[in-house]
Amino acid sequence: TEVANNDATIKEKVTKELMKLYRITKKPVFQQITRWEHAIPQYDEATDEVDALLNRFKAEGIYHCTNWKDGVSVADCMKKGKALAETLAKK
Repeated sequence: TEVANNDATIKEKVTKELMKLYRITKKPVFQQITRWEHAIPQYDEATDEVDALLNRFKAEGIYHCTNWKDGVSVADCMKKGKALAETLAKK
């Protein structure tokens, strides 16, 4: 399974696939892998604080795309990533 692959292998596969699907010509400047092997992300007492901090970053032009906010499915994450890419393309 993909969970058993090392981070470099996963990053390479995902980058190639996204470059092909979205006709991206450059590799990402930053990638991070977080493994949720047994569950989807769970909200806790820190969620509101982190969300507020990320909103402050956004106001300063630092954007984020997370799997724990506004839908955790792969389809939701793809939609959020595309929306963020469109936002950044307008800048």
